[in-house]
Amino acid sequence: MKISPLAGKPAEQYILVNIPRLVTAYYTSKPDSSIAAQRISFGTSGHRGSSFNNSINENHILAITQAICFYRKEIMLIIKLKKIAHKYVCDLIIYISHS
Repeated sequence: MKISPLAGKPAEQYILVNIPRLVTAYYTSKPDSSIAAQRISFGTSGHRGSSFNNSINENHILAITQAICFYRKEIMLIIKLKKIAHKYVCDLIIYISHS
């Protein structure tokens, strides 16, 4: 692998990201779901985006968090239903065996 000529040197100003501008874009930009590049998508390397081009911002994080909460709620419901079904089957087996 070739070593970058910038290795071990202070970063040049043109390379540095304007952090206040990035944070402002994160909180104020709104993604357009009709534009594929502004939708969240994950691959084997995770998601790589930037608030500068609306590919990751607060709205994306809120939507991901909400999806995780809905998923966990659904899983908990499935677990509860399995427990109820298991108890019902056990009670049914006991009832049949005593008949």
